[in-house]
Amino acid sequence: MSIGKTVQGFILQNPNLSNQEILDFAKTTFPAGKTSLKCVAWYKSDLRKQGLLAKRSAGTTNEQIEFLEMKLAELKASKEE
Repeated sequence: MSIGKTVQGFILQNPNLSNQEILDFAKTTFPAGKTSLKCVAWYKSDLRKQGLLAKRSAGTTNEQIEFLEMKLAELKASKEE
């Protein structure tokens, strides 16, 4: 089974895990894979579009902080390029 399908199945079985926890699972299951936090976010978005995952709420403070830290890291990385 592909990384994407495996991770999406894991998300459906564990919908309350953070993106980082899901990424940790992906990296443990597929150590040579190139899955990133962006991939995990895309998988969740795709599942929501298919109606398989509940719509995202505002989330907890920790989830909001995690999201903003991820965005900040992306902006810093793009600035370095």
